[in-house]
Amino acid sequence: MRIIVAMLALAMALVSGSASAVATWEHFNADPAYRNREAAIADAPKVLRKVGYPEPVISLLTEAMKNPGVETHVTNGMKLDFMRSGKSELWRNVVVKFKKPPRESERNMDFSAPSEEWVVDWNGQKWTAGIPKVCNNIYGKRAPTPTPQSAPPVALAPPVAQPPTKPAVPTFTTSECPSGFTLFANAWSLQTLPNSLRKEAEKLIQSANERDSKEATLLVAYQPDDFSRTMGGRLRSDVKVRAPTTADLSIRYLDVQTAKVVRELGVVSMARGVGNFRFSGDPRAYVVEVVFPPDFVSPAMSGGERRVRMFPSEWGKFCAMNVHGALLP
Repeated sequence: MRIIVAMLALAMALVSGSASAVATWEHFNADPAYRNREAAIADAPKVLRKVGYPEPVISLLTEAMKNPGVETHVTNGMKLDFMRSGKSELWRNVVVKFKKPPRESERNMDFSAPSEEWVVDWNGQKWTAGIPKVCNNIYGKRAPTPTPQSAPPVALAPPVAQPPTKPAVPTFTTSECPSGFTLFANAWSLQTLPNSLRKEAEKLIQSANERDSKEATLLVAYQPDDFSRTMGGRLRSDVKVRAPTTADLSIRYLDVQTAKVVRELGVVSMARGVGNFRFSGDPRAYVVEVVFPPDFVSPAMSGGERRVRMFPSEWGKFCAMNVHGALLP
């Protein structure tokens, strides 16, 4: 059985003038970042965004951390991508190098910090968030994307003329939608809307903010009128000019009965206030959820994220649909 000795601190070993500064974790419990595990979990999305993790990874880890993680240990020699410390510090490139205390009776003891970890997989890469029990200083690890091994050299045949390649097409089409299904995401600035539209938008946004979604588990809370569903058509036809913003929006399939995540689809890359996503399957079998960045004022915040949800019946006979978010200014 490992015996946890000593108490916790981060000692920085900075490489002068280098971007590859390294922090070493040498002592236990000297500069805790959070009062408890729950506070660390609540702050996790903000920390993960600050260190630059992709939005789909943040969504997956946030969802995973709603449940108990795997009990494990942080041990000497382990390398961490980041670690929180104290009131606001965020160390990168952390090497675990626990020092043994000077007391003679403890020289032969092993050194490790009990921890709870959550691991998710995205784009073939594993991403980990962990919380040590001694300090609650949330940390992250990520495994490198595996690279395929080089194939042995082979003799090359003479070049043969090939027919021109055809552009890739979605794997699911219908006679009504021969090019498949597409979702467009739009961003609008409330400040630039005509006064009457802005007043209507603000009322819809307030109404959506007052709904109780039971931490994003109650699908019916997303079905009444809102900024996206009610005003989207008029914004595209009358206002037309989108907010000049750039963002990556997470997109996923949800179960139509339970609102549980069925599949992470990737991101909608928005440039100058508009982006699109081509589905490889039939989106009408699921609730489609799009997560806007937290600096938007609409959609409403629910379960820690700004979610727009589009239901199967809303597609009708359309091959393309739109969702909308609002910014201030």
